[in-house]
Amino acid sequence: MIVCPFLFLQILGGLCLLRFLYTQWRIISVYFFPKEFDFKGLAGDGYALITGGAEGIGKQCALYFAKKGINLILVDFNEKKLKETTKEINENFSVSVIAKVMDLTSLADPAVYDAFEKEMLKQNIAILFNNAGIAEEKRAFWNYANSTSAGISRLISINSEVVALMTKLVLPGMLERKKGVIMHMGSAAGLSSFDTNPIYAGSKAFVILFARSIRDLYPTSKTGIVHHVFYPAFIRTSLTTFITSGLKKKGHENTLESLKNVIFPTVESWFESAIKTVGNGFDNGSGGSVFFEFFANYLVSFLDTTTLQKLSDLSE
Repeated sequence: MIVCPFLFLQILGGLCLLRFLYTQWRIISVYFFPKEFDFKGLAGDGYALITGGAEGIGKQCALYFAKKGINLILVDFNEKKLKETTKEINENFSVSVIAKVMDLTSLADPAVYDAFEKEMLKQNIAILFNNAGIAEEKRAFWNYANSTSAGISRLISINSEVVALMTKLVLPGMLERKKGVIMHMGSAAGLSSFDTNPIYAGSKAFVILFARSIRDLYPTSKTGIVHHVFYPAFIRTSLTTFITSGLKKKGHENTLESLKNVIFPTVESWFESAIKTVGNGFDNGSGGSVFFEFFANYLVSFLDTTTLQKLSDLSE
């Protein structure tokens, strides 16, 4: 009579162990035995639309797609850098590049959105990368009370509202063709509280939950649309120059270099790893990246916000 409960617990424990081992295998397989997603096979002669495509991660993604022969639509507010990126791609790859200079916050105006939608849908958009994002003005870091209403509105518009609008724009065509890829730039800051920049964390939490909801509403098994969210922590982009500048001025170039591939990777090294997770799970390898990003986030947090703020002050 006493054996049954113990047998049940043994079976339950065995199932939990199998689930744990399966999760670990997913983590290992994504990063050490990646199966590269066939973006070109899916896109064909279609286009990849990248917001914030003139620099940083957006540019790296554009170069990656161009190398695979995928046509591009790059949207960015920085005309100079957009021209430079477009020129670089045209000189090195045989793909069509449509460059659109635009402040994405203007899409909140229905008339602007309708005109933009009409222009974009002249092309077959097979891939969307919601990459554009900003952090709040520096003076609001670590002191939300110093935020401006304009800064808050702009951040929410670009980081959250634009993501929803761009996704809405491409979905009908993808559903009709029964294939497509929608990728979002989330953040480790959106996975837990982040006192350095609360409004940024909130905007990225929206991206993650919105993407999950869209995935559940339009599952790949029924629609052919692949959904993916990236969860980077600190990457050496224009958003984190205050930290890298502080480390350099404090004479910690060696520290910065040692962090390169651990918690502070370059855009190139991060993207090379992250793009391999697309098609292998919804969010950076079904848990693998989440583990690494949480590790990175909490390791940085261990330094406490005072240390990071001092590095920010040194960058001035």
